[in-house]
Amino acid sequence: MLGERIRQARLAAGLTLRDLAGRVGVSASAISKYEHGTDRPRQSTLLAIGRALAIPVERLLLPQPVSLSIIEFRKRASLPVYKQEQIEARVKAELEPYIDLLELVSPGMADCCDSVVIAQSVVTDLDQVELFADNLRQQWGLGSGPISNVVETVEIAGVRVITDVGDDRFDELACVANGKYPVVVVKALPEGKGDRQRFNVLHGLGHLLLRAEAGLDKEKMCHRFAAAMLVPRDTARKRLGATRKMLDIGYELPKLKKEFGLSISAWVNRASDLGIIGEEARKSLFISLSTRGWKKSEPVGIELESPSSFRMLVHRAKVEGIISPVKAAEYLGAMHRKLLPDIKESDIPESAVSAYAAGGSLDAWDDMGAGGNASAAR
Repeated sequence: MLGERIRQARLAAGLTLRDLAGRVGVSASAISKYEHGTDRPRQSTLLAIGRALAIPVERLLLPQPVSLSIIEFRKRASLPVYKQEQIEARVKAELEPYIDLLELVSPGMADCCDSVVIAQSVVTDLDQVELFADNLRQQWGLGSGPISNVVETVEIAGVRVITDVGDDRFDELACVANGKYPVVVVKALPEGKGDRQRFNVLHGLGHLLLRAEAGLDKEKMCHRFAAAMLVPRDTARKRLGATRKMLDIGYELPKLKKEFGLSISAWVNRASDLGIIGEEARKSLFISLSTRGWKKSEPVGIELESPSSFRMLVHRAKVEGIISPVKAAEYLGAMHRKLLPDIKESDIPESAVSAYAAGGSLDAWDDMGAGGNASAAR
């Protein structure tokens, strides 16, 4: 329990055994023994570990509440195992307060997840993928037009979306936390790369929802699912035409990219997959994209989307009185100060929390000494 907590916190912080040992003042082998449970740190050492990892000691003594069932880890082969473990540790750390709060707000998860995101559907060919995407868009009330916000749409369905600022060799992680909470993790991207972010989120969703059988390549399956969710086949044919000799990359595809949030290169592949253009046209278009330098940086930037389900959950719990305003500020990472020993969360009016969380004054509350009376100060 303690050893696993220390290891997860160290990995989440991006520290090696030697790094943590140097901060704590012990040997790397001592830290290794603590993590493997063959030795326990003294109280002073445990306090030093907590300080080094910026984690309250009491948290290190709690059981590890998050386990991940990895459905798919999309990464380059050059990503080292320890980097993969760091990503998983950061995901667990981010999910811990979310799951804590989710189980307080929605015990049993009755109103948290659309049933479609907690059970996989078997597909045997890409036509079934198209049909699945069409049906899902209908079920989610998306119609046949552009999805205005992919991250918000996926989170409303009950899938937690996390952006990981990690190694560039990592693309996405599709997993299930504690056997019941679906999660998609995508790497952080530069501003203007929202089209890639949207595609990655839906690609990860595809791994959660679909299982490839009968020799169907799972990456092709998820690529087709993401593209079909962003641009349904009937919509693509309506906008491009049933058959084309060539597509225009100077005006037509940039305009469609801006409208649907799907990259120009993905539009070319979409037209090819649906038989709108032939293989020779597809190759010619990609040569043109490469000549213009658009394979690495396309024109028309698409804004990045921000996950908000956790923040929404915190505010819901606060307004329903499940957690205090101070606890809400702590959950949102805004608490830069600790309360004075004799001040309880319930003693602090909500109007004062924001200033206090940001390190400002709580007026009379800040001036209270030991044994002071909060209600009198009010």
